[in-house]
Amino acid sequence: MSSKAENICISICIATFKRPDKLERLLHSLVKALDKLDVSFDVVVVDNDVSRSAEGIIKQIKILLPNVIYLNEPEQNISLARNRAISKARGKWLAFVDDDEIVDSDWLREYWHYQKIHSADGYFGPVLPSVEAETPAWLDAELIFSRPRFQTGTRLTDKMRTGNAFVRASVFEKNKFDPGYGLRGGGDAIFFTLRAKENFKFLWNDAAITYEIYPRERTKLTWLMQRYFRSGLNFSTFRLQQNYSRFGIFLKAFTVLLLLTITLVFRFLLSPKKGVLHFLRMCLQVGHIAACFNFPYYEYKQ
Repeated sequence: MSSKAENICISICIATFKRPDKLERLLHSLVKALDKLDVSFDVVVVDNDVSRSAEGIIKQIKILLPNVIYLNEPEQNISLARNRAISKARGKWLAFVDDDEIVDSDWLREYWHYQKIHSADGYFGPVLPSVEAETPAWLDAELIFSRPRFQTGTRLTDKMRTGNAFVRASVFEKNKFDPGYGLRGGGDAIFFTLRAKENFKFLWNDAAITYEIYPRERTKLTWLMQRYFRSGLNFSTFRLQQNYSRFGIFLKAFTVLLLLTITLVFRFLLSPKKGVLHFLRMCLQVGHIAACFNFPYYEYKQ
């Protein structure tokens, strides 16, 4: 791997908040991926914890990853942390990954080779679920945690996140992540959806894989309910900002929620695990409805 300071090709951008153990796990997986990459790079880690909980890990990892840059963003806000990383990144390409993930050893190499033969402003790949502990009998991890996946080369207009992204630095010249979503989440998906509307070209690369590691606490029903509720809330809040009809959003969500409620028991009888997913989709619709009433919800506020 190359780590020359001049003419940086790729900057790996990581925002982290009070998860030093998970960050360390991610960085060690990055070392393996970077060993397969014969281009210049740097790694920009922004610690969003005012107490600088990630700083010790960065000092330790410098032995294996000397070109890692540590920054602190004291105001808790994931959008501000991502923007800080972007402002200090020197690469022509910015690779994004979340601190609760690990990367496949071919992750960056797949992106780098793909961008050479397919012209686009950015590329996104699959984030596959991996659960740390044994899951409850009622939970099908593959069913609950799996995200949409596409054929390589598919042009994307939505469903894009910083959990696995490889984007030209020029995409961020005029726009940054919205701090208004910094405590509620979902700002990355909204950012890329807006850029797609501006005719930026984003493609899917199914071979560039990362893995999200789910700890035991994320297999609890309460956490899943909050996550689905937040997804519905953020999506419909965004649509309202795009001048969609408030009544139309409410009516559709209410109708779907009513149908899901009527069929809930039947779904559980057919398959308890699919019944759980059915119930979580009800939480999603409640989130859509809550957005119509400007419900304030900040999942990440601590």
